[in-house]
Amino acid sequence: MNRTLAALLISYPLLASPVAAGETLREQSERTLDAQGIGSLAVENPRGAVRVIPGPAGSIRVTALKIVRAHDLETAREFARETGRCGSGSYR
Repeated sequence: MNRTLAALLISYPLLASPVAAGETLREQSERTLDAQGIGSLAVENPRGAVRVIPGPAGSIRVTALKIVRAHDLETAREFARETGRCGSGSYR
């Protein structure tokens, strides 16, 4: 393989990453729900990790960490406002 092509293929993800040129905004939210009457739990997260661990009997605690990366802080804040919880128990 051509050395120039190999160097471009290796460096392209670094150039395309918004992290190198911008701001990172982190928001954490937490909510505890009564588990009475809840028979199942579904968690959807299109990007990132989801971890479910046992907690105190009779309650469900949800902790969400939202990380937004953008070229500037105002754009990150705007995107963070548009991305969040919707409804009583689901997030978008």
